[in-house]
Amino acid sequence: MSTDAKLRKADRLLKAGDHAGAEALYRDILNRFPANAAARRGLLSATTGVAPKVAAQQVDPPAPQAQRLTQLAQSGAMAPLAQEAAALARLFPRSVFVLRLLALAQNATGAHDAALATLRRAATLAPRDAGLALMEADIQNGAGRPDEALRAAERCLTLSPGNPQAIAAKARALSDLDRDDEALALVASPPQTPAALNLWIVRGNLHMKALRFEDAAEDFRAALTFAPNHPDILNNLSNVLARQERFAEAATAMEAALAAAPGHPAMSRNLVVTLIAAKRHDDAITLIDRLVAKDPSHRVLLPQKAVCLFELGDREAALATLDDRIAEVGLTENLAAERLRFAPRDIDPDMRDRIEAGADEPDTTGETRQFLHAALFRHFDATGDTDRAFRHMSAANALREADHPFDMDAMERVAAAIMTQIDGSRAAPRSPVSTPRVVFVLGLPRSGTSLVEQILAAHPMVHGAGEISSFRIAMAKEGWTIRDIGAPLDDAMAERIAGHYRESLAQFAISDPVVVDKLPINFLWAGHILSIIPGAQVLWVERDPMAVGWSNLNAQFTGQIYNFGNTQRNMARAIALHARLGDHFAQSFPEGFHRISYDALTEDPEAGIRNIVAKAGLPWDEARSGQPENLSRQQRGLATLRRPPDRAAGCSCRVGAHLSNGRSSLPRPATQA
Repeated sequence: MSTDAKLRKADRLLKAGDHAGAEALYRDILNRFPANAAARRGLLSATTGVAPKVAAQQVDPPAPQAQRLTQLAQSGAMAPLAQEAAALARLFPRSVFVLRLLALAQNATGAHDAALATLRRAATLAPRDAGLALMEADIQNGAGRPDEALRAAERCLTLSPGNPQAIAAKARALSDLDRDDEALALVASPPQTPAALNLWIVRGNLHMKALRFEDAAEDFRAALTFAPNHPDILNNLSNVLARQERFAEAATAMEAALAAAPGHPAMSRNLVVTLIAAKRHDDAITLIDRLVAKDPSHRVLLPQKAVCLFELGDREAALATLDDRIAEVGLTENLAAERLRFAPRDIDPDMRDRIEAGADEPDTTGETRQFLHAALFRHFDATGDTDRAFRHMSAANALREADHPFDMDAMERVAAAIMTQIDGSRAAPRSPVSTPRVVFVLGLPRSGTSLVEQILAAHPMVHGAGEISSFRIAMAKEGWTIRDIGAPLDDAMAERIAGHYRESLAQFAISDPVVVDKLPINFLWAGHILSIIPGAQVLWVERDPMAVGWSNLNAQFTGQIYNFGNTQRNMARAIALHARLGDHFAQSFPEGFHRISYDALTEDPEAGIRNIVAKAGLPWDEARSGQPENLSRQQRGLATLRRPPDRAAGCSCRVGAHLSNGRSSLPRPATQA
């Protein structure tokens, strides 16, 4: 049947009231000849009831069809929006309204070039429509075309000067062109209005790119005042908090993001990783189980569940969970390497060789190679092959250092500035002005700080708060980080830091009179702590330098703040720096600063525990310690102590020949005070 014949038949059906039959014929014609005006008018009449002559003169669709498109856009139903908007665009080719929504739907469904073509078509109809130029800028930014995005944003600003959305789009394009200073200048002072939401988001992203994490966090919090449940902003905030290694806060932000966008797969998996980093292993397991129950594709998270079970002390359940995943997908190199975490001796030699080959494959990503080398270190260390163990540990650390080099020179400059500025002349009062009183357990990582905290937390008067980042964050607000020297301490700065720290403690709702704050890296700020926090006690934990150095070198910490353990030389310098700071603080703060020897504690636990309790300003709980069922609650932390001879000071018996770089500069342990 010819096209003319089909048109005549469709017209007859339409007049006879057979709208469905007429619609089918008109659509058939338009599928072959999209520009056929008669078919467009007929289809409009068949679907809307508008007379064909009226349809020929109408620019925009009737109200019911327009409302339908708007509702689809507002609900995020982009696939049906694309389909229906495309149909209406054929019927109303001059409707900028329809073309705008069609471009929106095309971009959302991944058809970026089609969306741009639709926008250009709309722009020929409305050349001074700033909104069309802004849409093009956003699409070009999303498609990774910053030059085109910049031109579109500038065109929008010509049509609409000062448009905050266009400024945000321009700043984003400049950032993608690595013109970050220009981008930051554009968003230097966003107004505190909802219209400036995107400016705050872009500003946060720029600060994050510049590694100004605290500024980025403040920007995202400002954005949240205008959009409190915006999942993308919450996700950004979680990411920046994680980069600061504030994992507990990051997990809270990610939970809020997921509550605002339930079921979002990427955020769900990010939350699992963040919960694990925050040591919320039970919560991570619960989330994984819930995700797997909803969607079997989330079984990819079973290895993370195995890690959580292992960290909670259930090695058998960890192995069983990982083996379930292996049974499903086969024993890959990555899963075999993961299994070495739980059973370092148990591996087939052929698979071990495959893992070694993968670890040395240059085309494999650095992160994966680091993971494989670390797994092989655990295997060869457990089986006594120290040469191969050390090679793989060194390779893992070299990859980590290449990705995230540690600026030891900067850290030493910070420590030197501290020792110049903080001399005990403005020590805080020894009596606390509020409760709880704080005991800070500080020292290098792997020096025994966790054990000391566990011992104190067993005391009936003590709340063990774990690793609180609040003091470190308060110092960062004043310009002090492990790389940066901030302002000298004065009364106003002391009050700001103390206020921030008090507010953070209040969030824990602690009822005990004493709280233990154990964040190892705070050893840098021990002098500030004793100058600012009334009643604070610092327990400075020290361990045999060779033992603590070896333990850091093979630790593979989450985050980057302890990356001085990537190299022997930096590790030796960190140990020496820690010793110099300890000597300085001991001389400057004779009343609040107390050295605790991990080695003395493990050699004579009873005396060591009594010393820790006394230095923390706590009474010895004789009544409880005399009861068998409560056998010295202060000793319970020792239940987790593991100190095989070759893991502590005697580690040099196995690997001493390898620990040469910087070994001679290691200090002798100080005498416990």
